[in-house]
Amino acid sequence: YQQNCRQEFEESADDYEVFFKLHTVTYDVRYLTQEFEGWKMAAGVNGMWQKSQNLGEEALIPEYRLFDFGGYATVSKEWERWTLNGGVRYDHRHLKYDHTKDFDGVTGSVGAVWNANEHWNVRMNVARGFRAPNMSELGADGVHEGTVRYEIGSPNLKAEYSWQADLGVDFTSQCVEAQVALFANRISNYIFTKRDDVVMEEGYKTYEYTQGDARLLGFEAGVDVHPIHRLHFGNTFSYV
Repeated sequence: YQQNCRQEFEESADDYEVFFKLHTVTYDVRYLTQEFEGWKMAAGVNGMWQKSQNLGEEALIPEYRLFDFGGYATVSKEWERWTLNGGVRYDHRHLKYDHTKDFDGVTGSVGAVWNANEHWNVRMNVARGFRAPNMSELGADGVHEGTVRYEIGSPNLKAEYSWQADLGVDFTSQCVEAQVALFANRISNYIFTKRDDVVMEEGYKTYEYTQGDARLLGFEAGVDVHPIHRLHFGNTFSYV
């Protein structure tokens, strides 16, 4: 359990311009089986409950209650130079504020690692992703000081779904570790902000949350050089 209190003062320290209190309870239960002839399996449920209260003069987002539930199962198998793995998951989100919204998603992944020799590994993975819109995207209606703009949420947003494929190569030696990975991601109902010419508050540009399909391509690379065990020189690079 955790409690987050955010307070912002305007001209007088006696009055809160913004004061919200967020209660969060998270839970996680997992079961792992013993390894049997190279097979490993795991299953579990996790999620959270949230309650947000607005106690100040202004409200950046509405008060809300949220409940998340997720159940999953994974399996992996080691076979000669190969390690195979897969998993499936179900998620449900119930959100109540000015509106009542429910989001459901089924996701999964299948992957493999090929141990070519003691120095080289090749990794492959295909996954289906899911993300429910958050409270800011659904119900924002006010100035976001962090982005210095007026943001407007949309209660009609749908959940995001994605397909992603990854291909990576790892190299390990006594003095050098290096990795490079390529990825391609296609997202349905991708949520983003769009500029609106309507001025909601003087001095701030207005942005609305909307969504559409998106495709992301890129790669990541990293190297770690350690001429001696206690001294490491590392660098990483990514491009999208």
